[in-house]
Amino acid sequence: MSKARNISALNTVEVGATIDQTKSEIDALGIAATSVTGAQASAITAALPKAGGTMTGDTVHGDSVKAKFGTGGDLEIYHDASNSYIKEGGTGNLNILTSTLAVKNAAGTENVIVGVQDSYVKLYYDAVEKLATTSTGIDVTGTVTADGLGIGGTPVSKLHIRDDDSFAGADNQVVAAFSPSVTNAESAGIAFGTYSPSSYWKQGIFWKRSGSYGVGDLIFANRGTADSATVTDADAKMTITRAGNVGISTTSPAYTLHAQRSASNFIAKIENDYNSTAGHGLWVDTRYNVSANTPFQVTSNSGTSSLLRVNGVGEVLLGITSHQVSASSGIGGIFLGKPGGFIGAASSGVCMYQNRIGSSGTLTEFRINGTIAGSVYGTTGSVSYNTSSDYRLKENIVPMIGATERLKALKPSRFNFITNPERTVDGFLAHEAQEVVPECVTGSKDAMRDEEYEVTPAVYEDVITPAVGAVDATFDTDGVELTPAVEAVAESTESVVVTEAVMGTRSIPDMQGIDQSKVVPLLVATVQELLARIEALEA
Repeated sequence: MSKARNISALNTVEVGATIDQTKSEIDALGIAATSVTGAQASAITAALPKAGGTMTGDTVHGDSVKAKFGTGGDLEIYHDASNSYIKEGGTGNLNILTSTLAVKNAAGTENVIVGVQDSYVKLYYDAVEKLATTSTGIDVTGTVTADGLGIGGTPVSKLHIRDDDSFAGADNQVVAAFSPSVTNAESAGIAFGTYSPSSYWKQGIFWKRSGSYGVGDLIFANRGTADSATVTDADAKMTITRAGNVGISTTSPAYTLHAQRSASNFIAKIENDYNSTAGHGLWVDTRYNVSANTPFQVTSNSGTSSLLRVNGVGEVLLGITSHQVSASSGIGGIFLGKPGGFIGAASSGVCMYQNRIGSSGTLTEFRINGTIAGSVYGTTGSVSYNTSSDYRLKENIVPMIGATERLKALKPSRFNFITNPERTVDGFLAHEAQEVVPECVTGSKDAMRDEEYEVTPAVYEDVITPAVGAVDATFDTDGVELTPAVEAVAESTESVVVTEAVMGTRSIPDMQGIDQSKVVPLLVATVQELLARIEALEA
């Protein structure tokens, strides 16, 4: 039997067979005659028509032999000695049309990429899913490492979150959110530190939960110890509570701003370096100017001893809590009133101390409507009490006459003051001396004046606020809040006014005073008159 076979009749060619068809007959079948020779017949297992037909066996292409598709051979599939290629060299796209796409390993046992229409695209590492697209974004399993991460724009740093116009026209939008899973009294946050050669995390920002709906405290921590331990919320340096109080070196601030520290030095300093002609330090303000307000206070002994207080009407009290300072109160201190007034009291020692350094000069100056009326002048070893007496301040100057008769009208007497019965002194009764030398006496005989006084003093006591543990809010089955969450509060002690001072007005004597030095001119004039008489008699 001849091995020559007709391709169109048998559809197969045996190994070593020859093809006895002419070139035109083979061309009619769509097979190039130059590509099929007797020597190549062993590679032909089937012949397909130009249109239709079914391939029932494999086609084998040698290295770098390409299977080309398209009129211009735009799509090529081939394998070189090392790699396999699918090459689209035309102007269109390389489209893979499928509802489910799976890229697997060579053995077909592990997923590398899986895509499902209208559902997800997943990327795998060693058959473990690492990244998946979702209807709202992506889910990542594991650690993300990047040279730079930009959210909302191109990053200009390692992590850059931008808003741009994403929320244009919408206020209070959350650009970034951090939502760890913690229960009450637990915290989570971010840490800062070194990475190389070893990881040391020494600074951090923590959120410490204290109730439902994510309420809690914001903690700024800094672990200053040079060790291998990692910062925790126990290293808190500043705390902002859910109530809005800010604590520095305390995690339980009782006030809007509360700084507390055990240190031998100052714990606060306010400094303005603006320039030498302007710049301010500290502004303390209360809305209402009433004496019961205390815009500024300095205390000691855990708040029980008042050192400095400025009340709402501008009065300054040093060492006292009320301007009612007297010997009977047994309280020493200084009161500066508004719009004026000064009270100084001491239970022992010097009540008021003035010291001029380096030279003689004025210790105290007295003015009336801005004009000097007198002064206290100090020199080494002596003090002068001066009243204004410059001739340029005077007019209608005439010699004194009748001084002797006026002096004889004075009634010097001996007496003791009621407050000091054991001491007898020489002097005048003010109203009697006023009849002769009016300028030596102030006030009027039997005058009275109104005085504000403290009927009952203010009562203070230490109020201890016990610690309160955090309590979660409760809800019914429909999610409606039944009882609100309660914030944890540390125990605190504060000295507060239990009963305000009761003030009253009473009428008291407006005592007269005398400046006996004002009698000196009358004495001098009298002596001069007497000397003149003596000289006349001696003549």
